[in-house]
Amino acid sequence: MAQLEYRDADELPAALRRTVFRDREEQRWRVAALVIRRDPVSNREIGRVAFLRRADSSDR
Repeated sequence: MAQLEYRDADELPAALRRTVFRDREEQRWRVAALVIRRDPVSNREIGRVAFLRRADSSDR
């Protein structure tokens, strides 16, 4: 079974914390957390899932 590694937004690189993503409806989002899946034998990264939060109007 894959091992999961959780990274809170505070632990992410500054550039990723500041990046604002836009969806098809032009809503703005920021990364809130990142979960990294690792192979239990090799510890190699096998996947990532980002959890987003809505960016407020003060986010640029």
